Amino acid sequence: MTAAFYIHLPNRSVTFGMYDGKKIRWEVVEEYSDGTMLITTKKNIAEMVFDNNSNNWENSSIRKWLNRDFIQEFSEEDKDRIVPTTNELILSFEDRDMAVAGDHTHYWNFTREQVGDLAETAYHYYLEDEVFLPTLDMLSNMNVNGSCWVLCPYAANNYMQRYMNSDGFILHTDVSNERGVRPVMRIKSKE
Repeated sequence: MTAAFYIHLPNRSVTFGMYDGKKIRWEVVEEYSDGTMLITTKKNIAEMVFDNNSNNWENSSIRKWLNRDFIQEFSEEDKDRIVPTTNELILSFEDRDMAVAGDHTHYWNFTREQVGDLAETAYHYYLEDEVFLPTLDMLSNMNVNGSCWVLCPYAANNYMQRYMNSDGFILHTDVSNERGVRPVMRIKSKE
């Protein structure tokens, strides 16, 4: 009998920015040929609700917090290294009227490797942010380190959001429940 194992080796680490008076450790999820890299914090930097009312990322309290309060302690030099990133945002069935493309809700598999199946044809639109949450296509490249929100709503309604559990499976819960926050950003490498 032969068994196959999937082993995810730890990603390279970098130190970037400050939060709550401490330097932040990040893991490099992807490096690009233009000298930028996609990074996410090595662990949750906070536990918070996604929002009190809705799983719509654009108007969520967590988005406002990440792009305003979270980066407040970053130096001007660090802020200048942040590259605004446009993400494809999946929409719930109830928010499908906002879609610029897609023809169905996104029902998903619970594993990190397959959670993004059919995501490209699901209801979606695009939005630019400096700081955001892990996207579906990042999950299989990230190290699992606690339970954290994912940038993808639950498909059937607009009051539940997906999160990656501490065992790596993708689940969903009410947006007013607290989960970990692992900020993500694309930054320029130091010259």
